[in-house]
This record gives sequence, C-alpha cells and structure tokens, in this order.
Amino acid sequence: MILQRREQFREYHHLLQELRMDDGRFQRYFHLSRNQFEDLLSRVGRRIGLQDNNYRCCIPTAERLSICLR
Repeated sequence: MILQRREQFREYHHLLQELRMDDGRFQRYFHLSRNQFEDLLSRVGRRIGLQDNNYRCCIPTAERLSICLR
C-alpha cells in the first residue's frame, strides 16, 4: 500500500536530501542557505511540530518547514 511506503515516494525524502548536499541548489530552491534553514528550524520547530499517535505518523518538522517555505 502506498501509505505504508510514503517515505519512498515523497518529495522530501528524495529531492531535499540531494539539495542538502549542494549549497547552491539548496539556496536556489528555498532562497535560504542551509545554515539559515537550520536556524529557522531551531526557532520554530517546537511550534510547528506534532506528535505521532496510534492512527498516523506526523510529518517531520523539517519537512513541514520545507513545505511552508516552498
């Protein structure tokens, strides 16, 4: 089932992992440097993060931030 394998199909797990290896591409994609992204994530991470429950796994905070910025 696709929901069980969503980590294999989502954009975050493919594209963004590659972007983190290349500073120039990361900055063109988000208009932030990796350091700025990590700083912003550390500032807002607790506010935008959710907890997993018995029914679903939540979207990780870094992925939430990347969706918001994009």
